[in-house]
Amino acid sequence: LSRCFFLILFVTLLGLSPIIGNSIDTLLKTSESFQMVALNATKAVVSISTLTKVERHPYSSFYGFSPHTNREREGLGSGVIVSSLGYILTNHHVIEKADKITISLHDGREFTARLVGSDKKTDIAVLKIDATNLPVINFADSDRLSVGEWAIAIGNPFGLSGTVTAGIISATGRSGVLDVDNYADFIQTDAAINPGNSGGALLNIHGRLI
Repeated sequence: LSRCFFLILFVTLLGLSPIIGNSIDTLLKTSESFQMVALNATKAVVSISTLTKVERHPYSSFYGFSPHTNREREGLGSGVIVSSLGYILTNHHVIEKADKITISLHDGREFTARLVGSDKKTDIAVLKIDATNLPVINFADSDRLSVGEWAIAIGNPFGLSGTVTAGIISATGRSGVLDVDNYADFIQTDAAINPGNSGGALLNIHGRLI
């Protein structure tokens, strides 16, 4: 009886081996796709640091602070190079009221950026740095997204540059989850996104910006 059992088990596993092999091949190809996206896209994702002057309250000295001492608030975020001429896309809230914006590239170079334009309602801002021949991420058509597609997020959470996380598109057209006064048509994803990811890239499996 035991010999029959092991014979049946062996024949079953032998029949499954092509299926298992195909599954592993599929996983390897998916892994290679993630690696290619990460290799190419991280070069075009930048770190954004901001300095914002904070005005002293007239009665600051009453609370033990000198009214003549300048205070600066630091901020961190991410951005995406969308033009080789130095145009960078980020979120409005990343650079809002900033007095100085510094861009750190993947290769270690730093530039002071100027604000080209910003819109609070769409939470979008465009920056410009004086650099050329930069790596870029091309746009995909976000209207063609389907729930269940791969979603790859690249940014600088907690200041950790070039962090890549992956998940799926959980939903599209979300509204009512943030400021109701702003336009709301959000892409929901379960890819890990943490403070500092704001303004970074959300990509499809082809490495295009969605």
